[in-house]
Amino acid sequence: MNYRIVAGSEDIKVNEAARLLRMTYWADKRSIEQIEKSMQNSSCYGVYLDDEKKLVVDFL
Repeated sequence: MNYRIVAGSEDIKVNEAARLLRMTYWADKRSIEQIEKSMQNSSCYGVYLDDEKKLVVDFL
């Protein structure tokens, strides 16, 4: 399994971050606009599975 760690909101797609946040109880109702604003004002990190080209963890 190949993965890569990315830093910065420019390397994390908003839709992928939203998909993960919708699986939580604390952020499942956030709008795309709220997530974008959070990403712009945060230090963002994520883990991508390269084989699946899929974001599996994000920290906003």
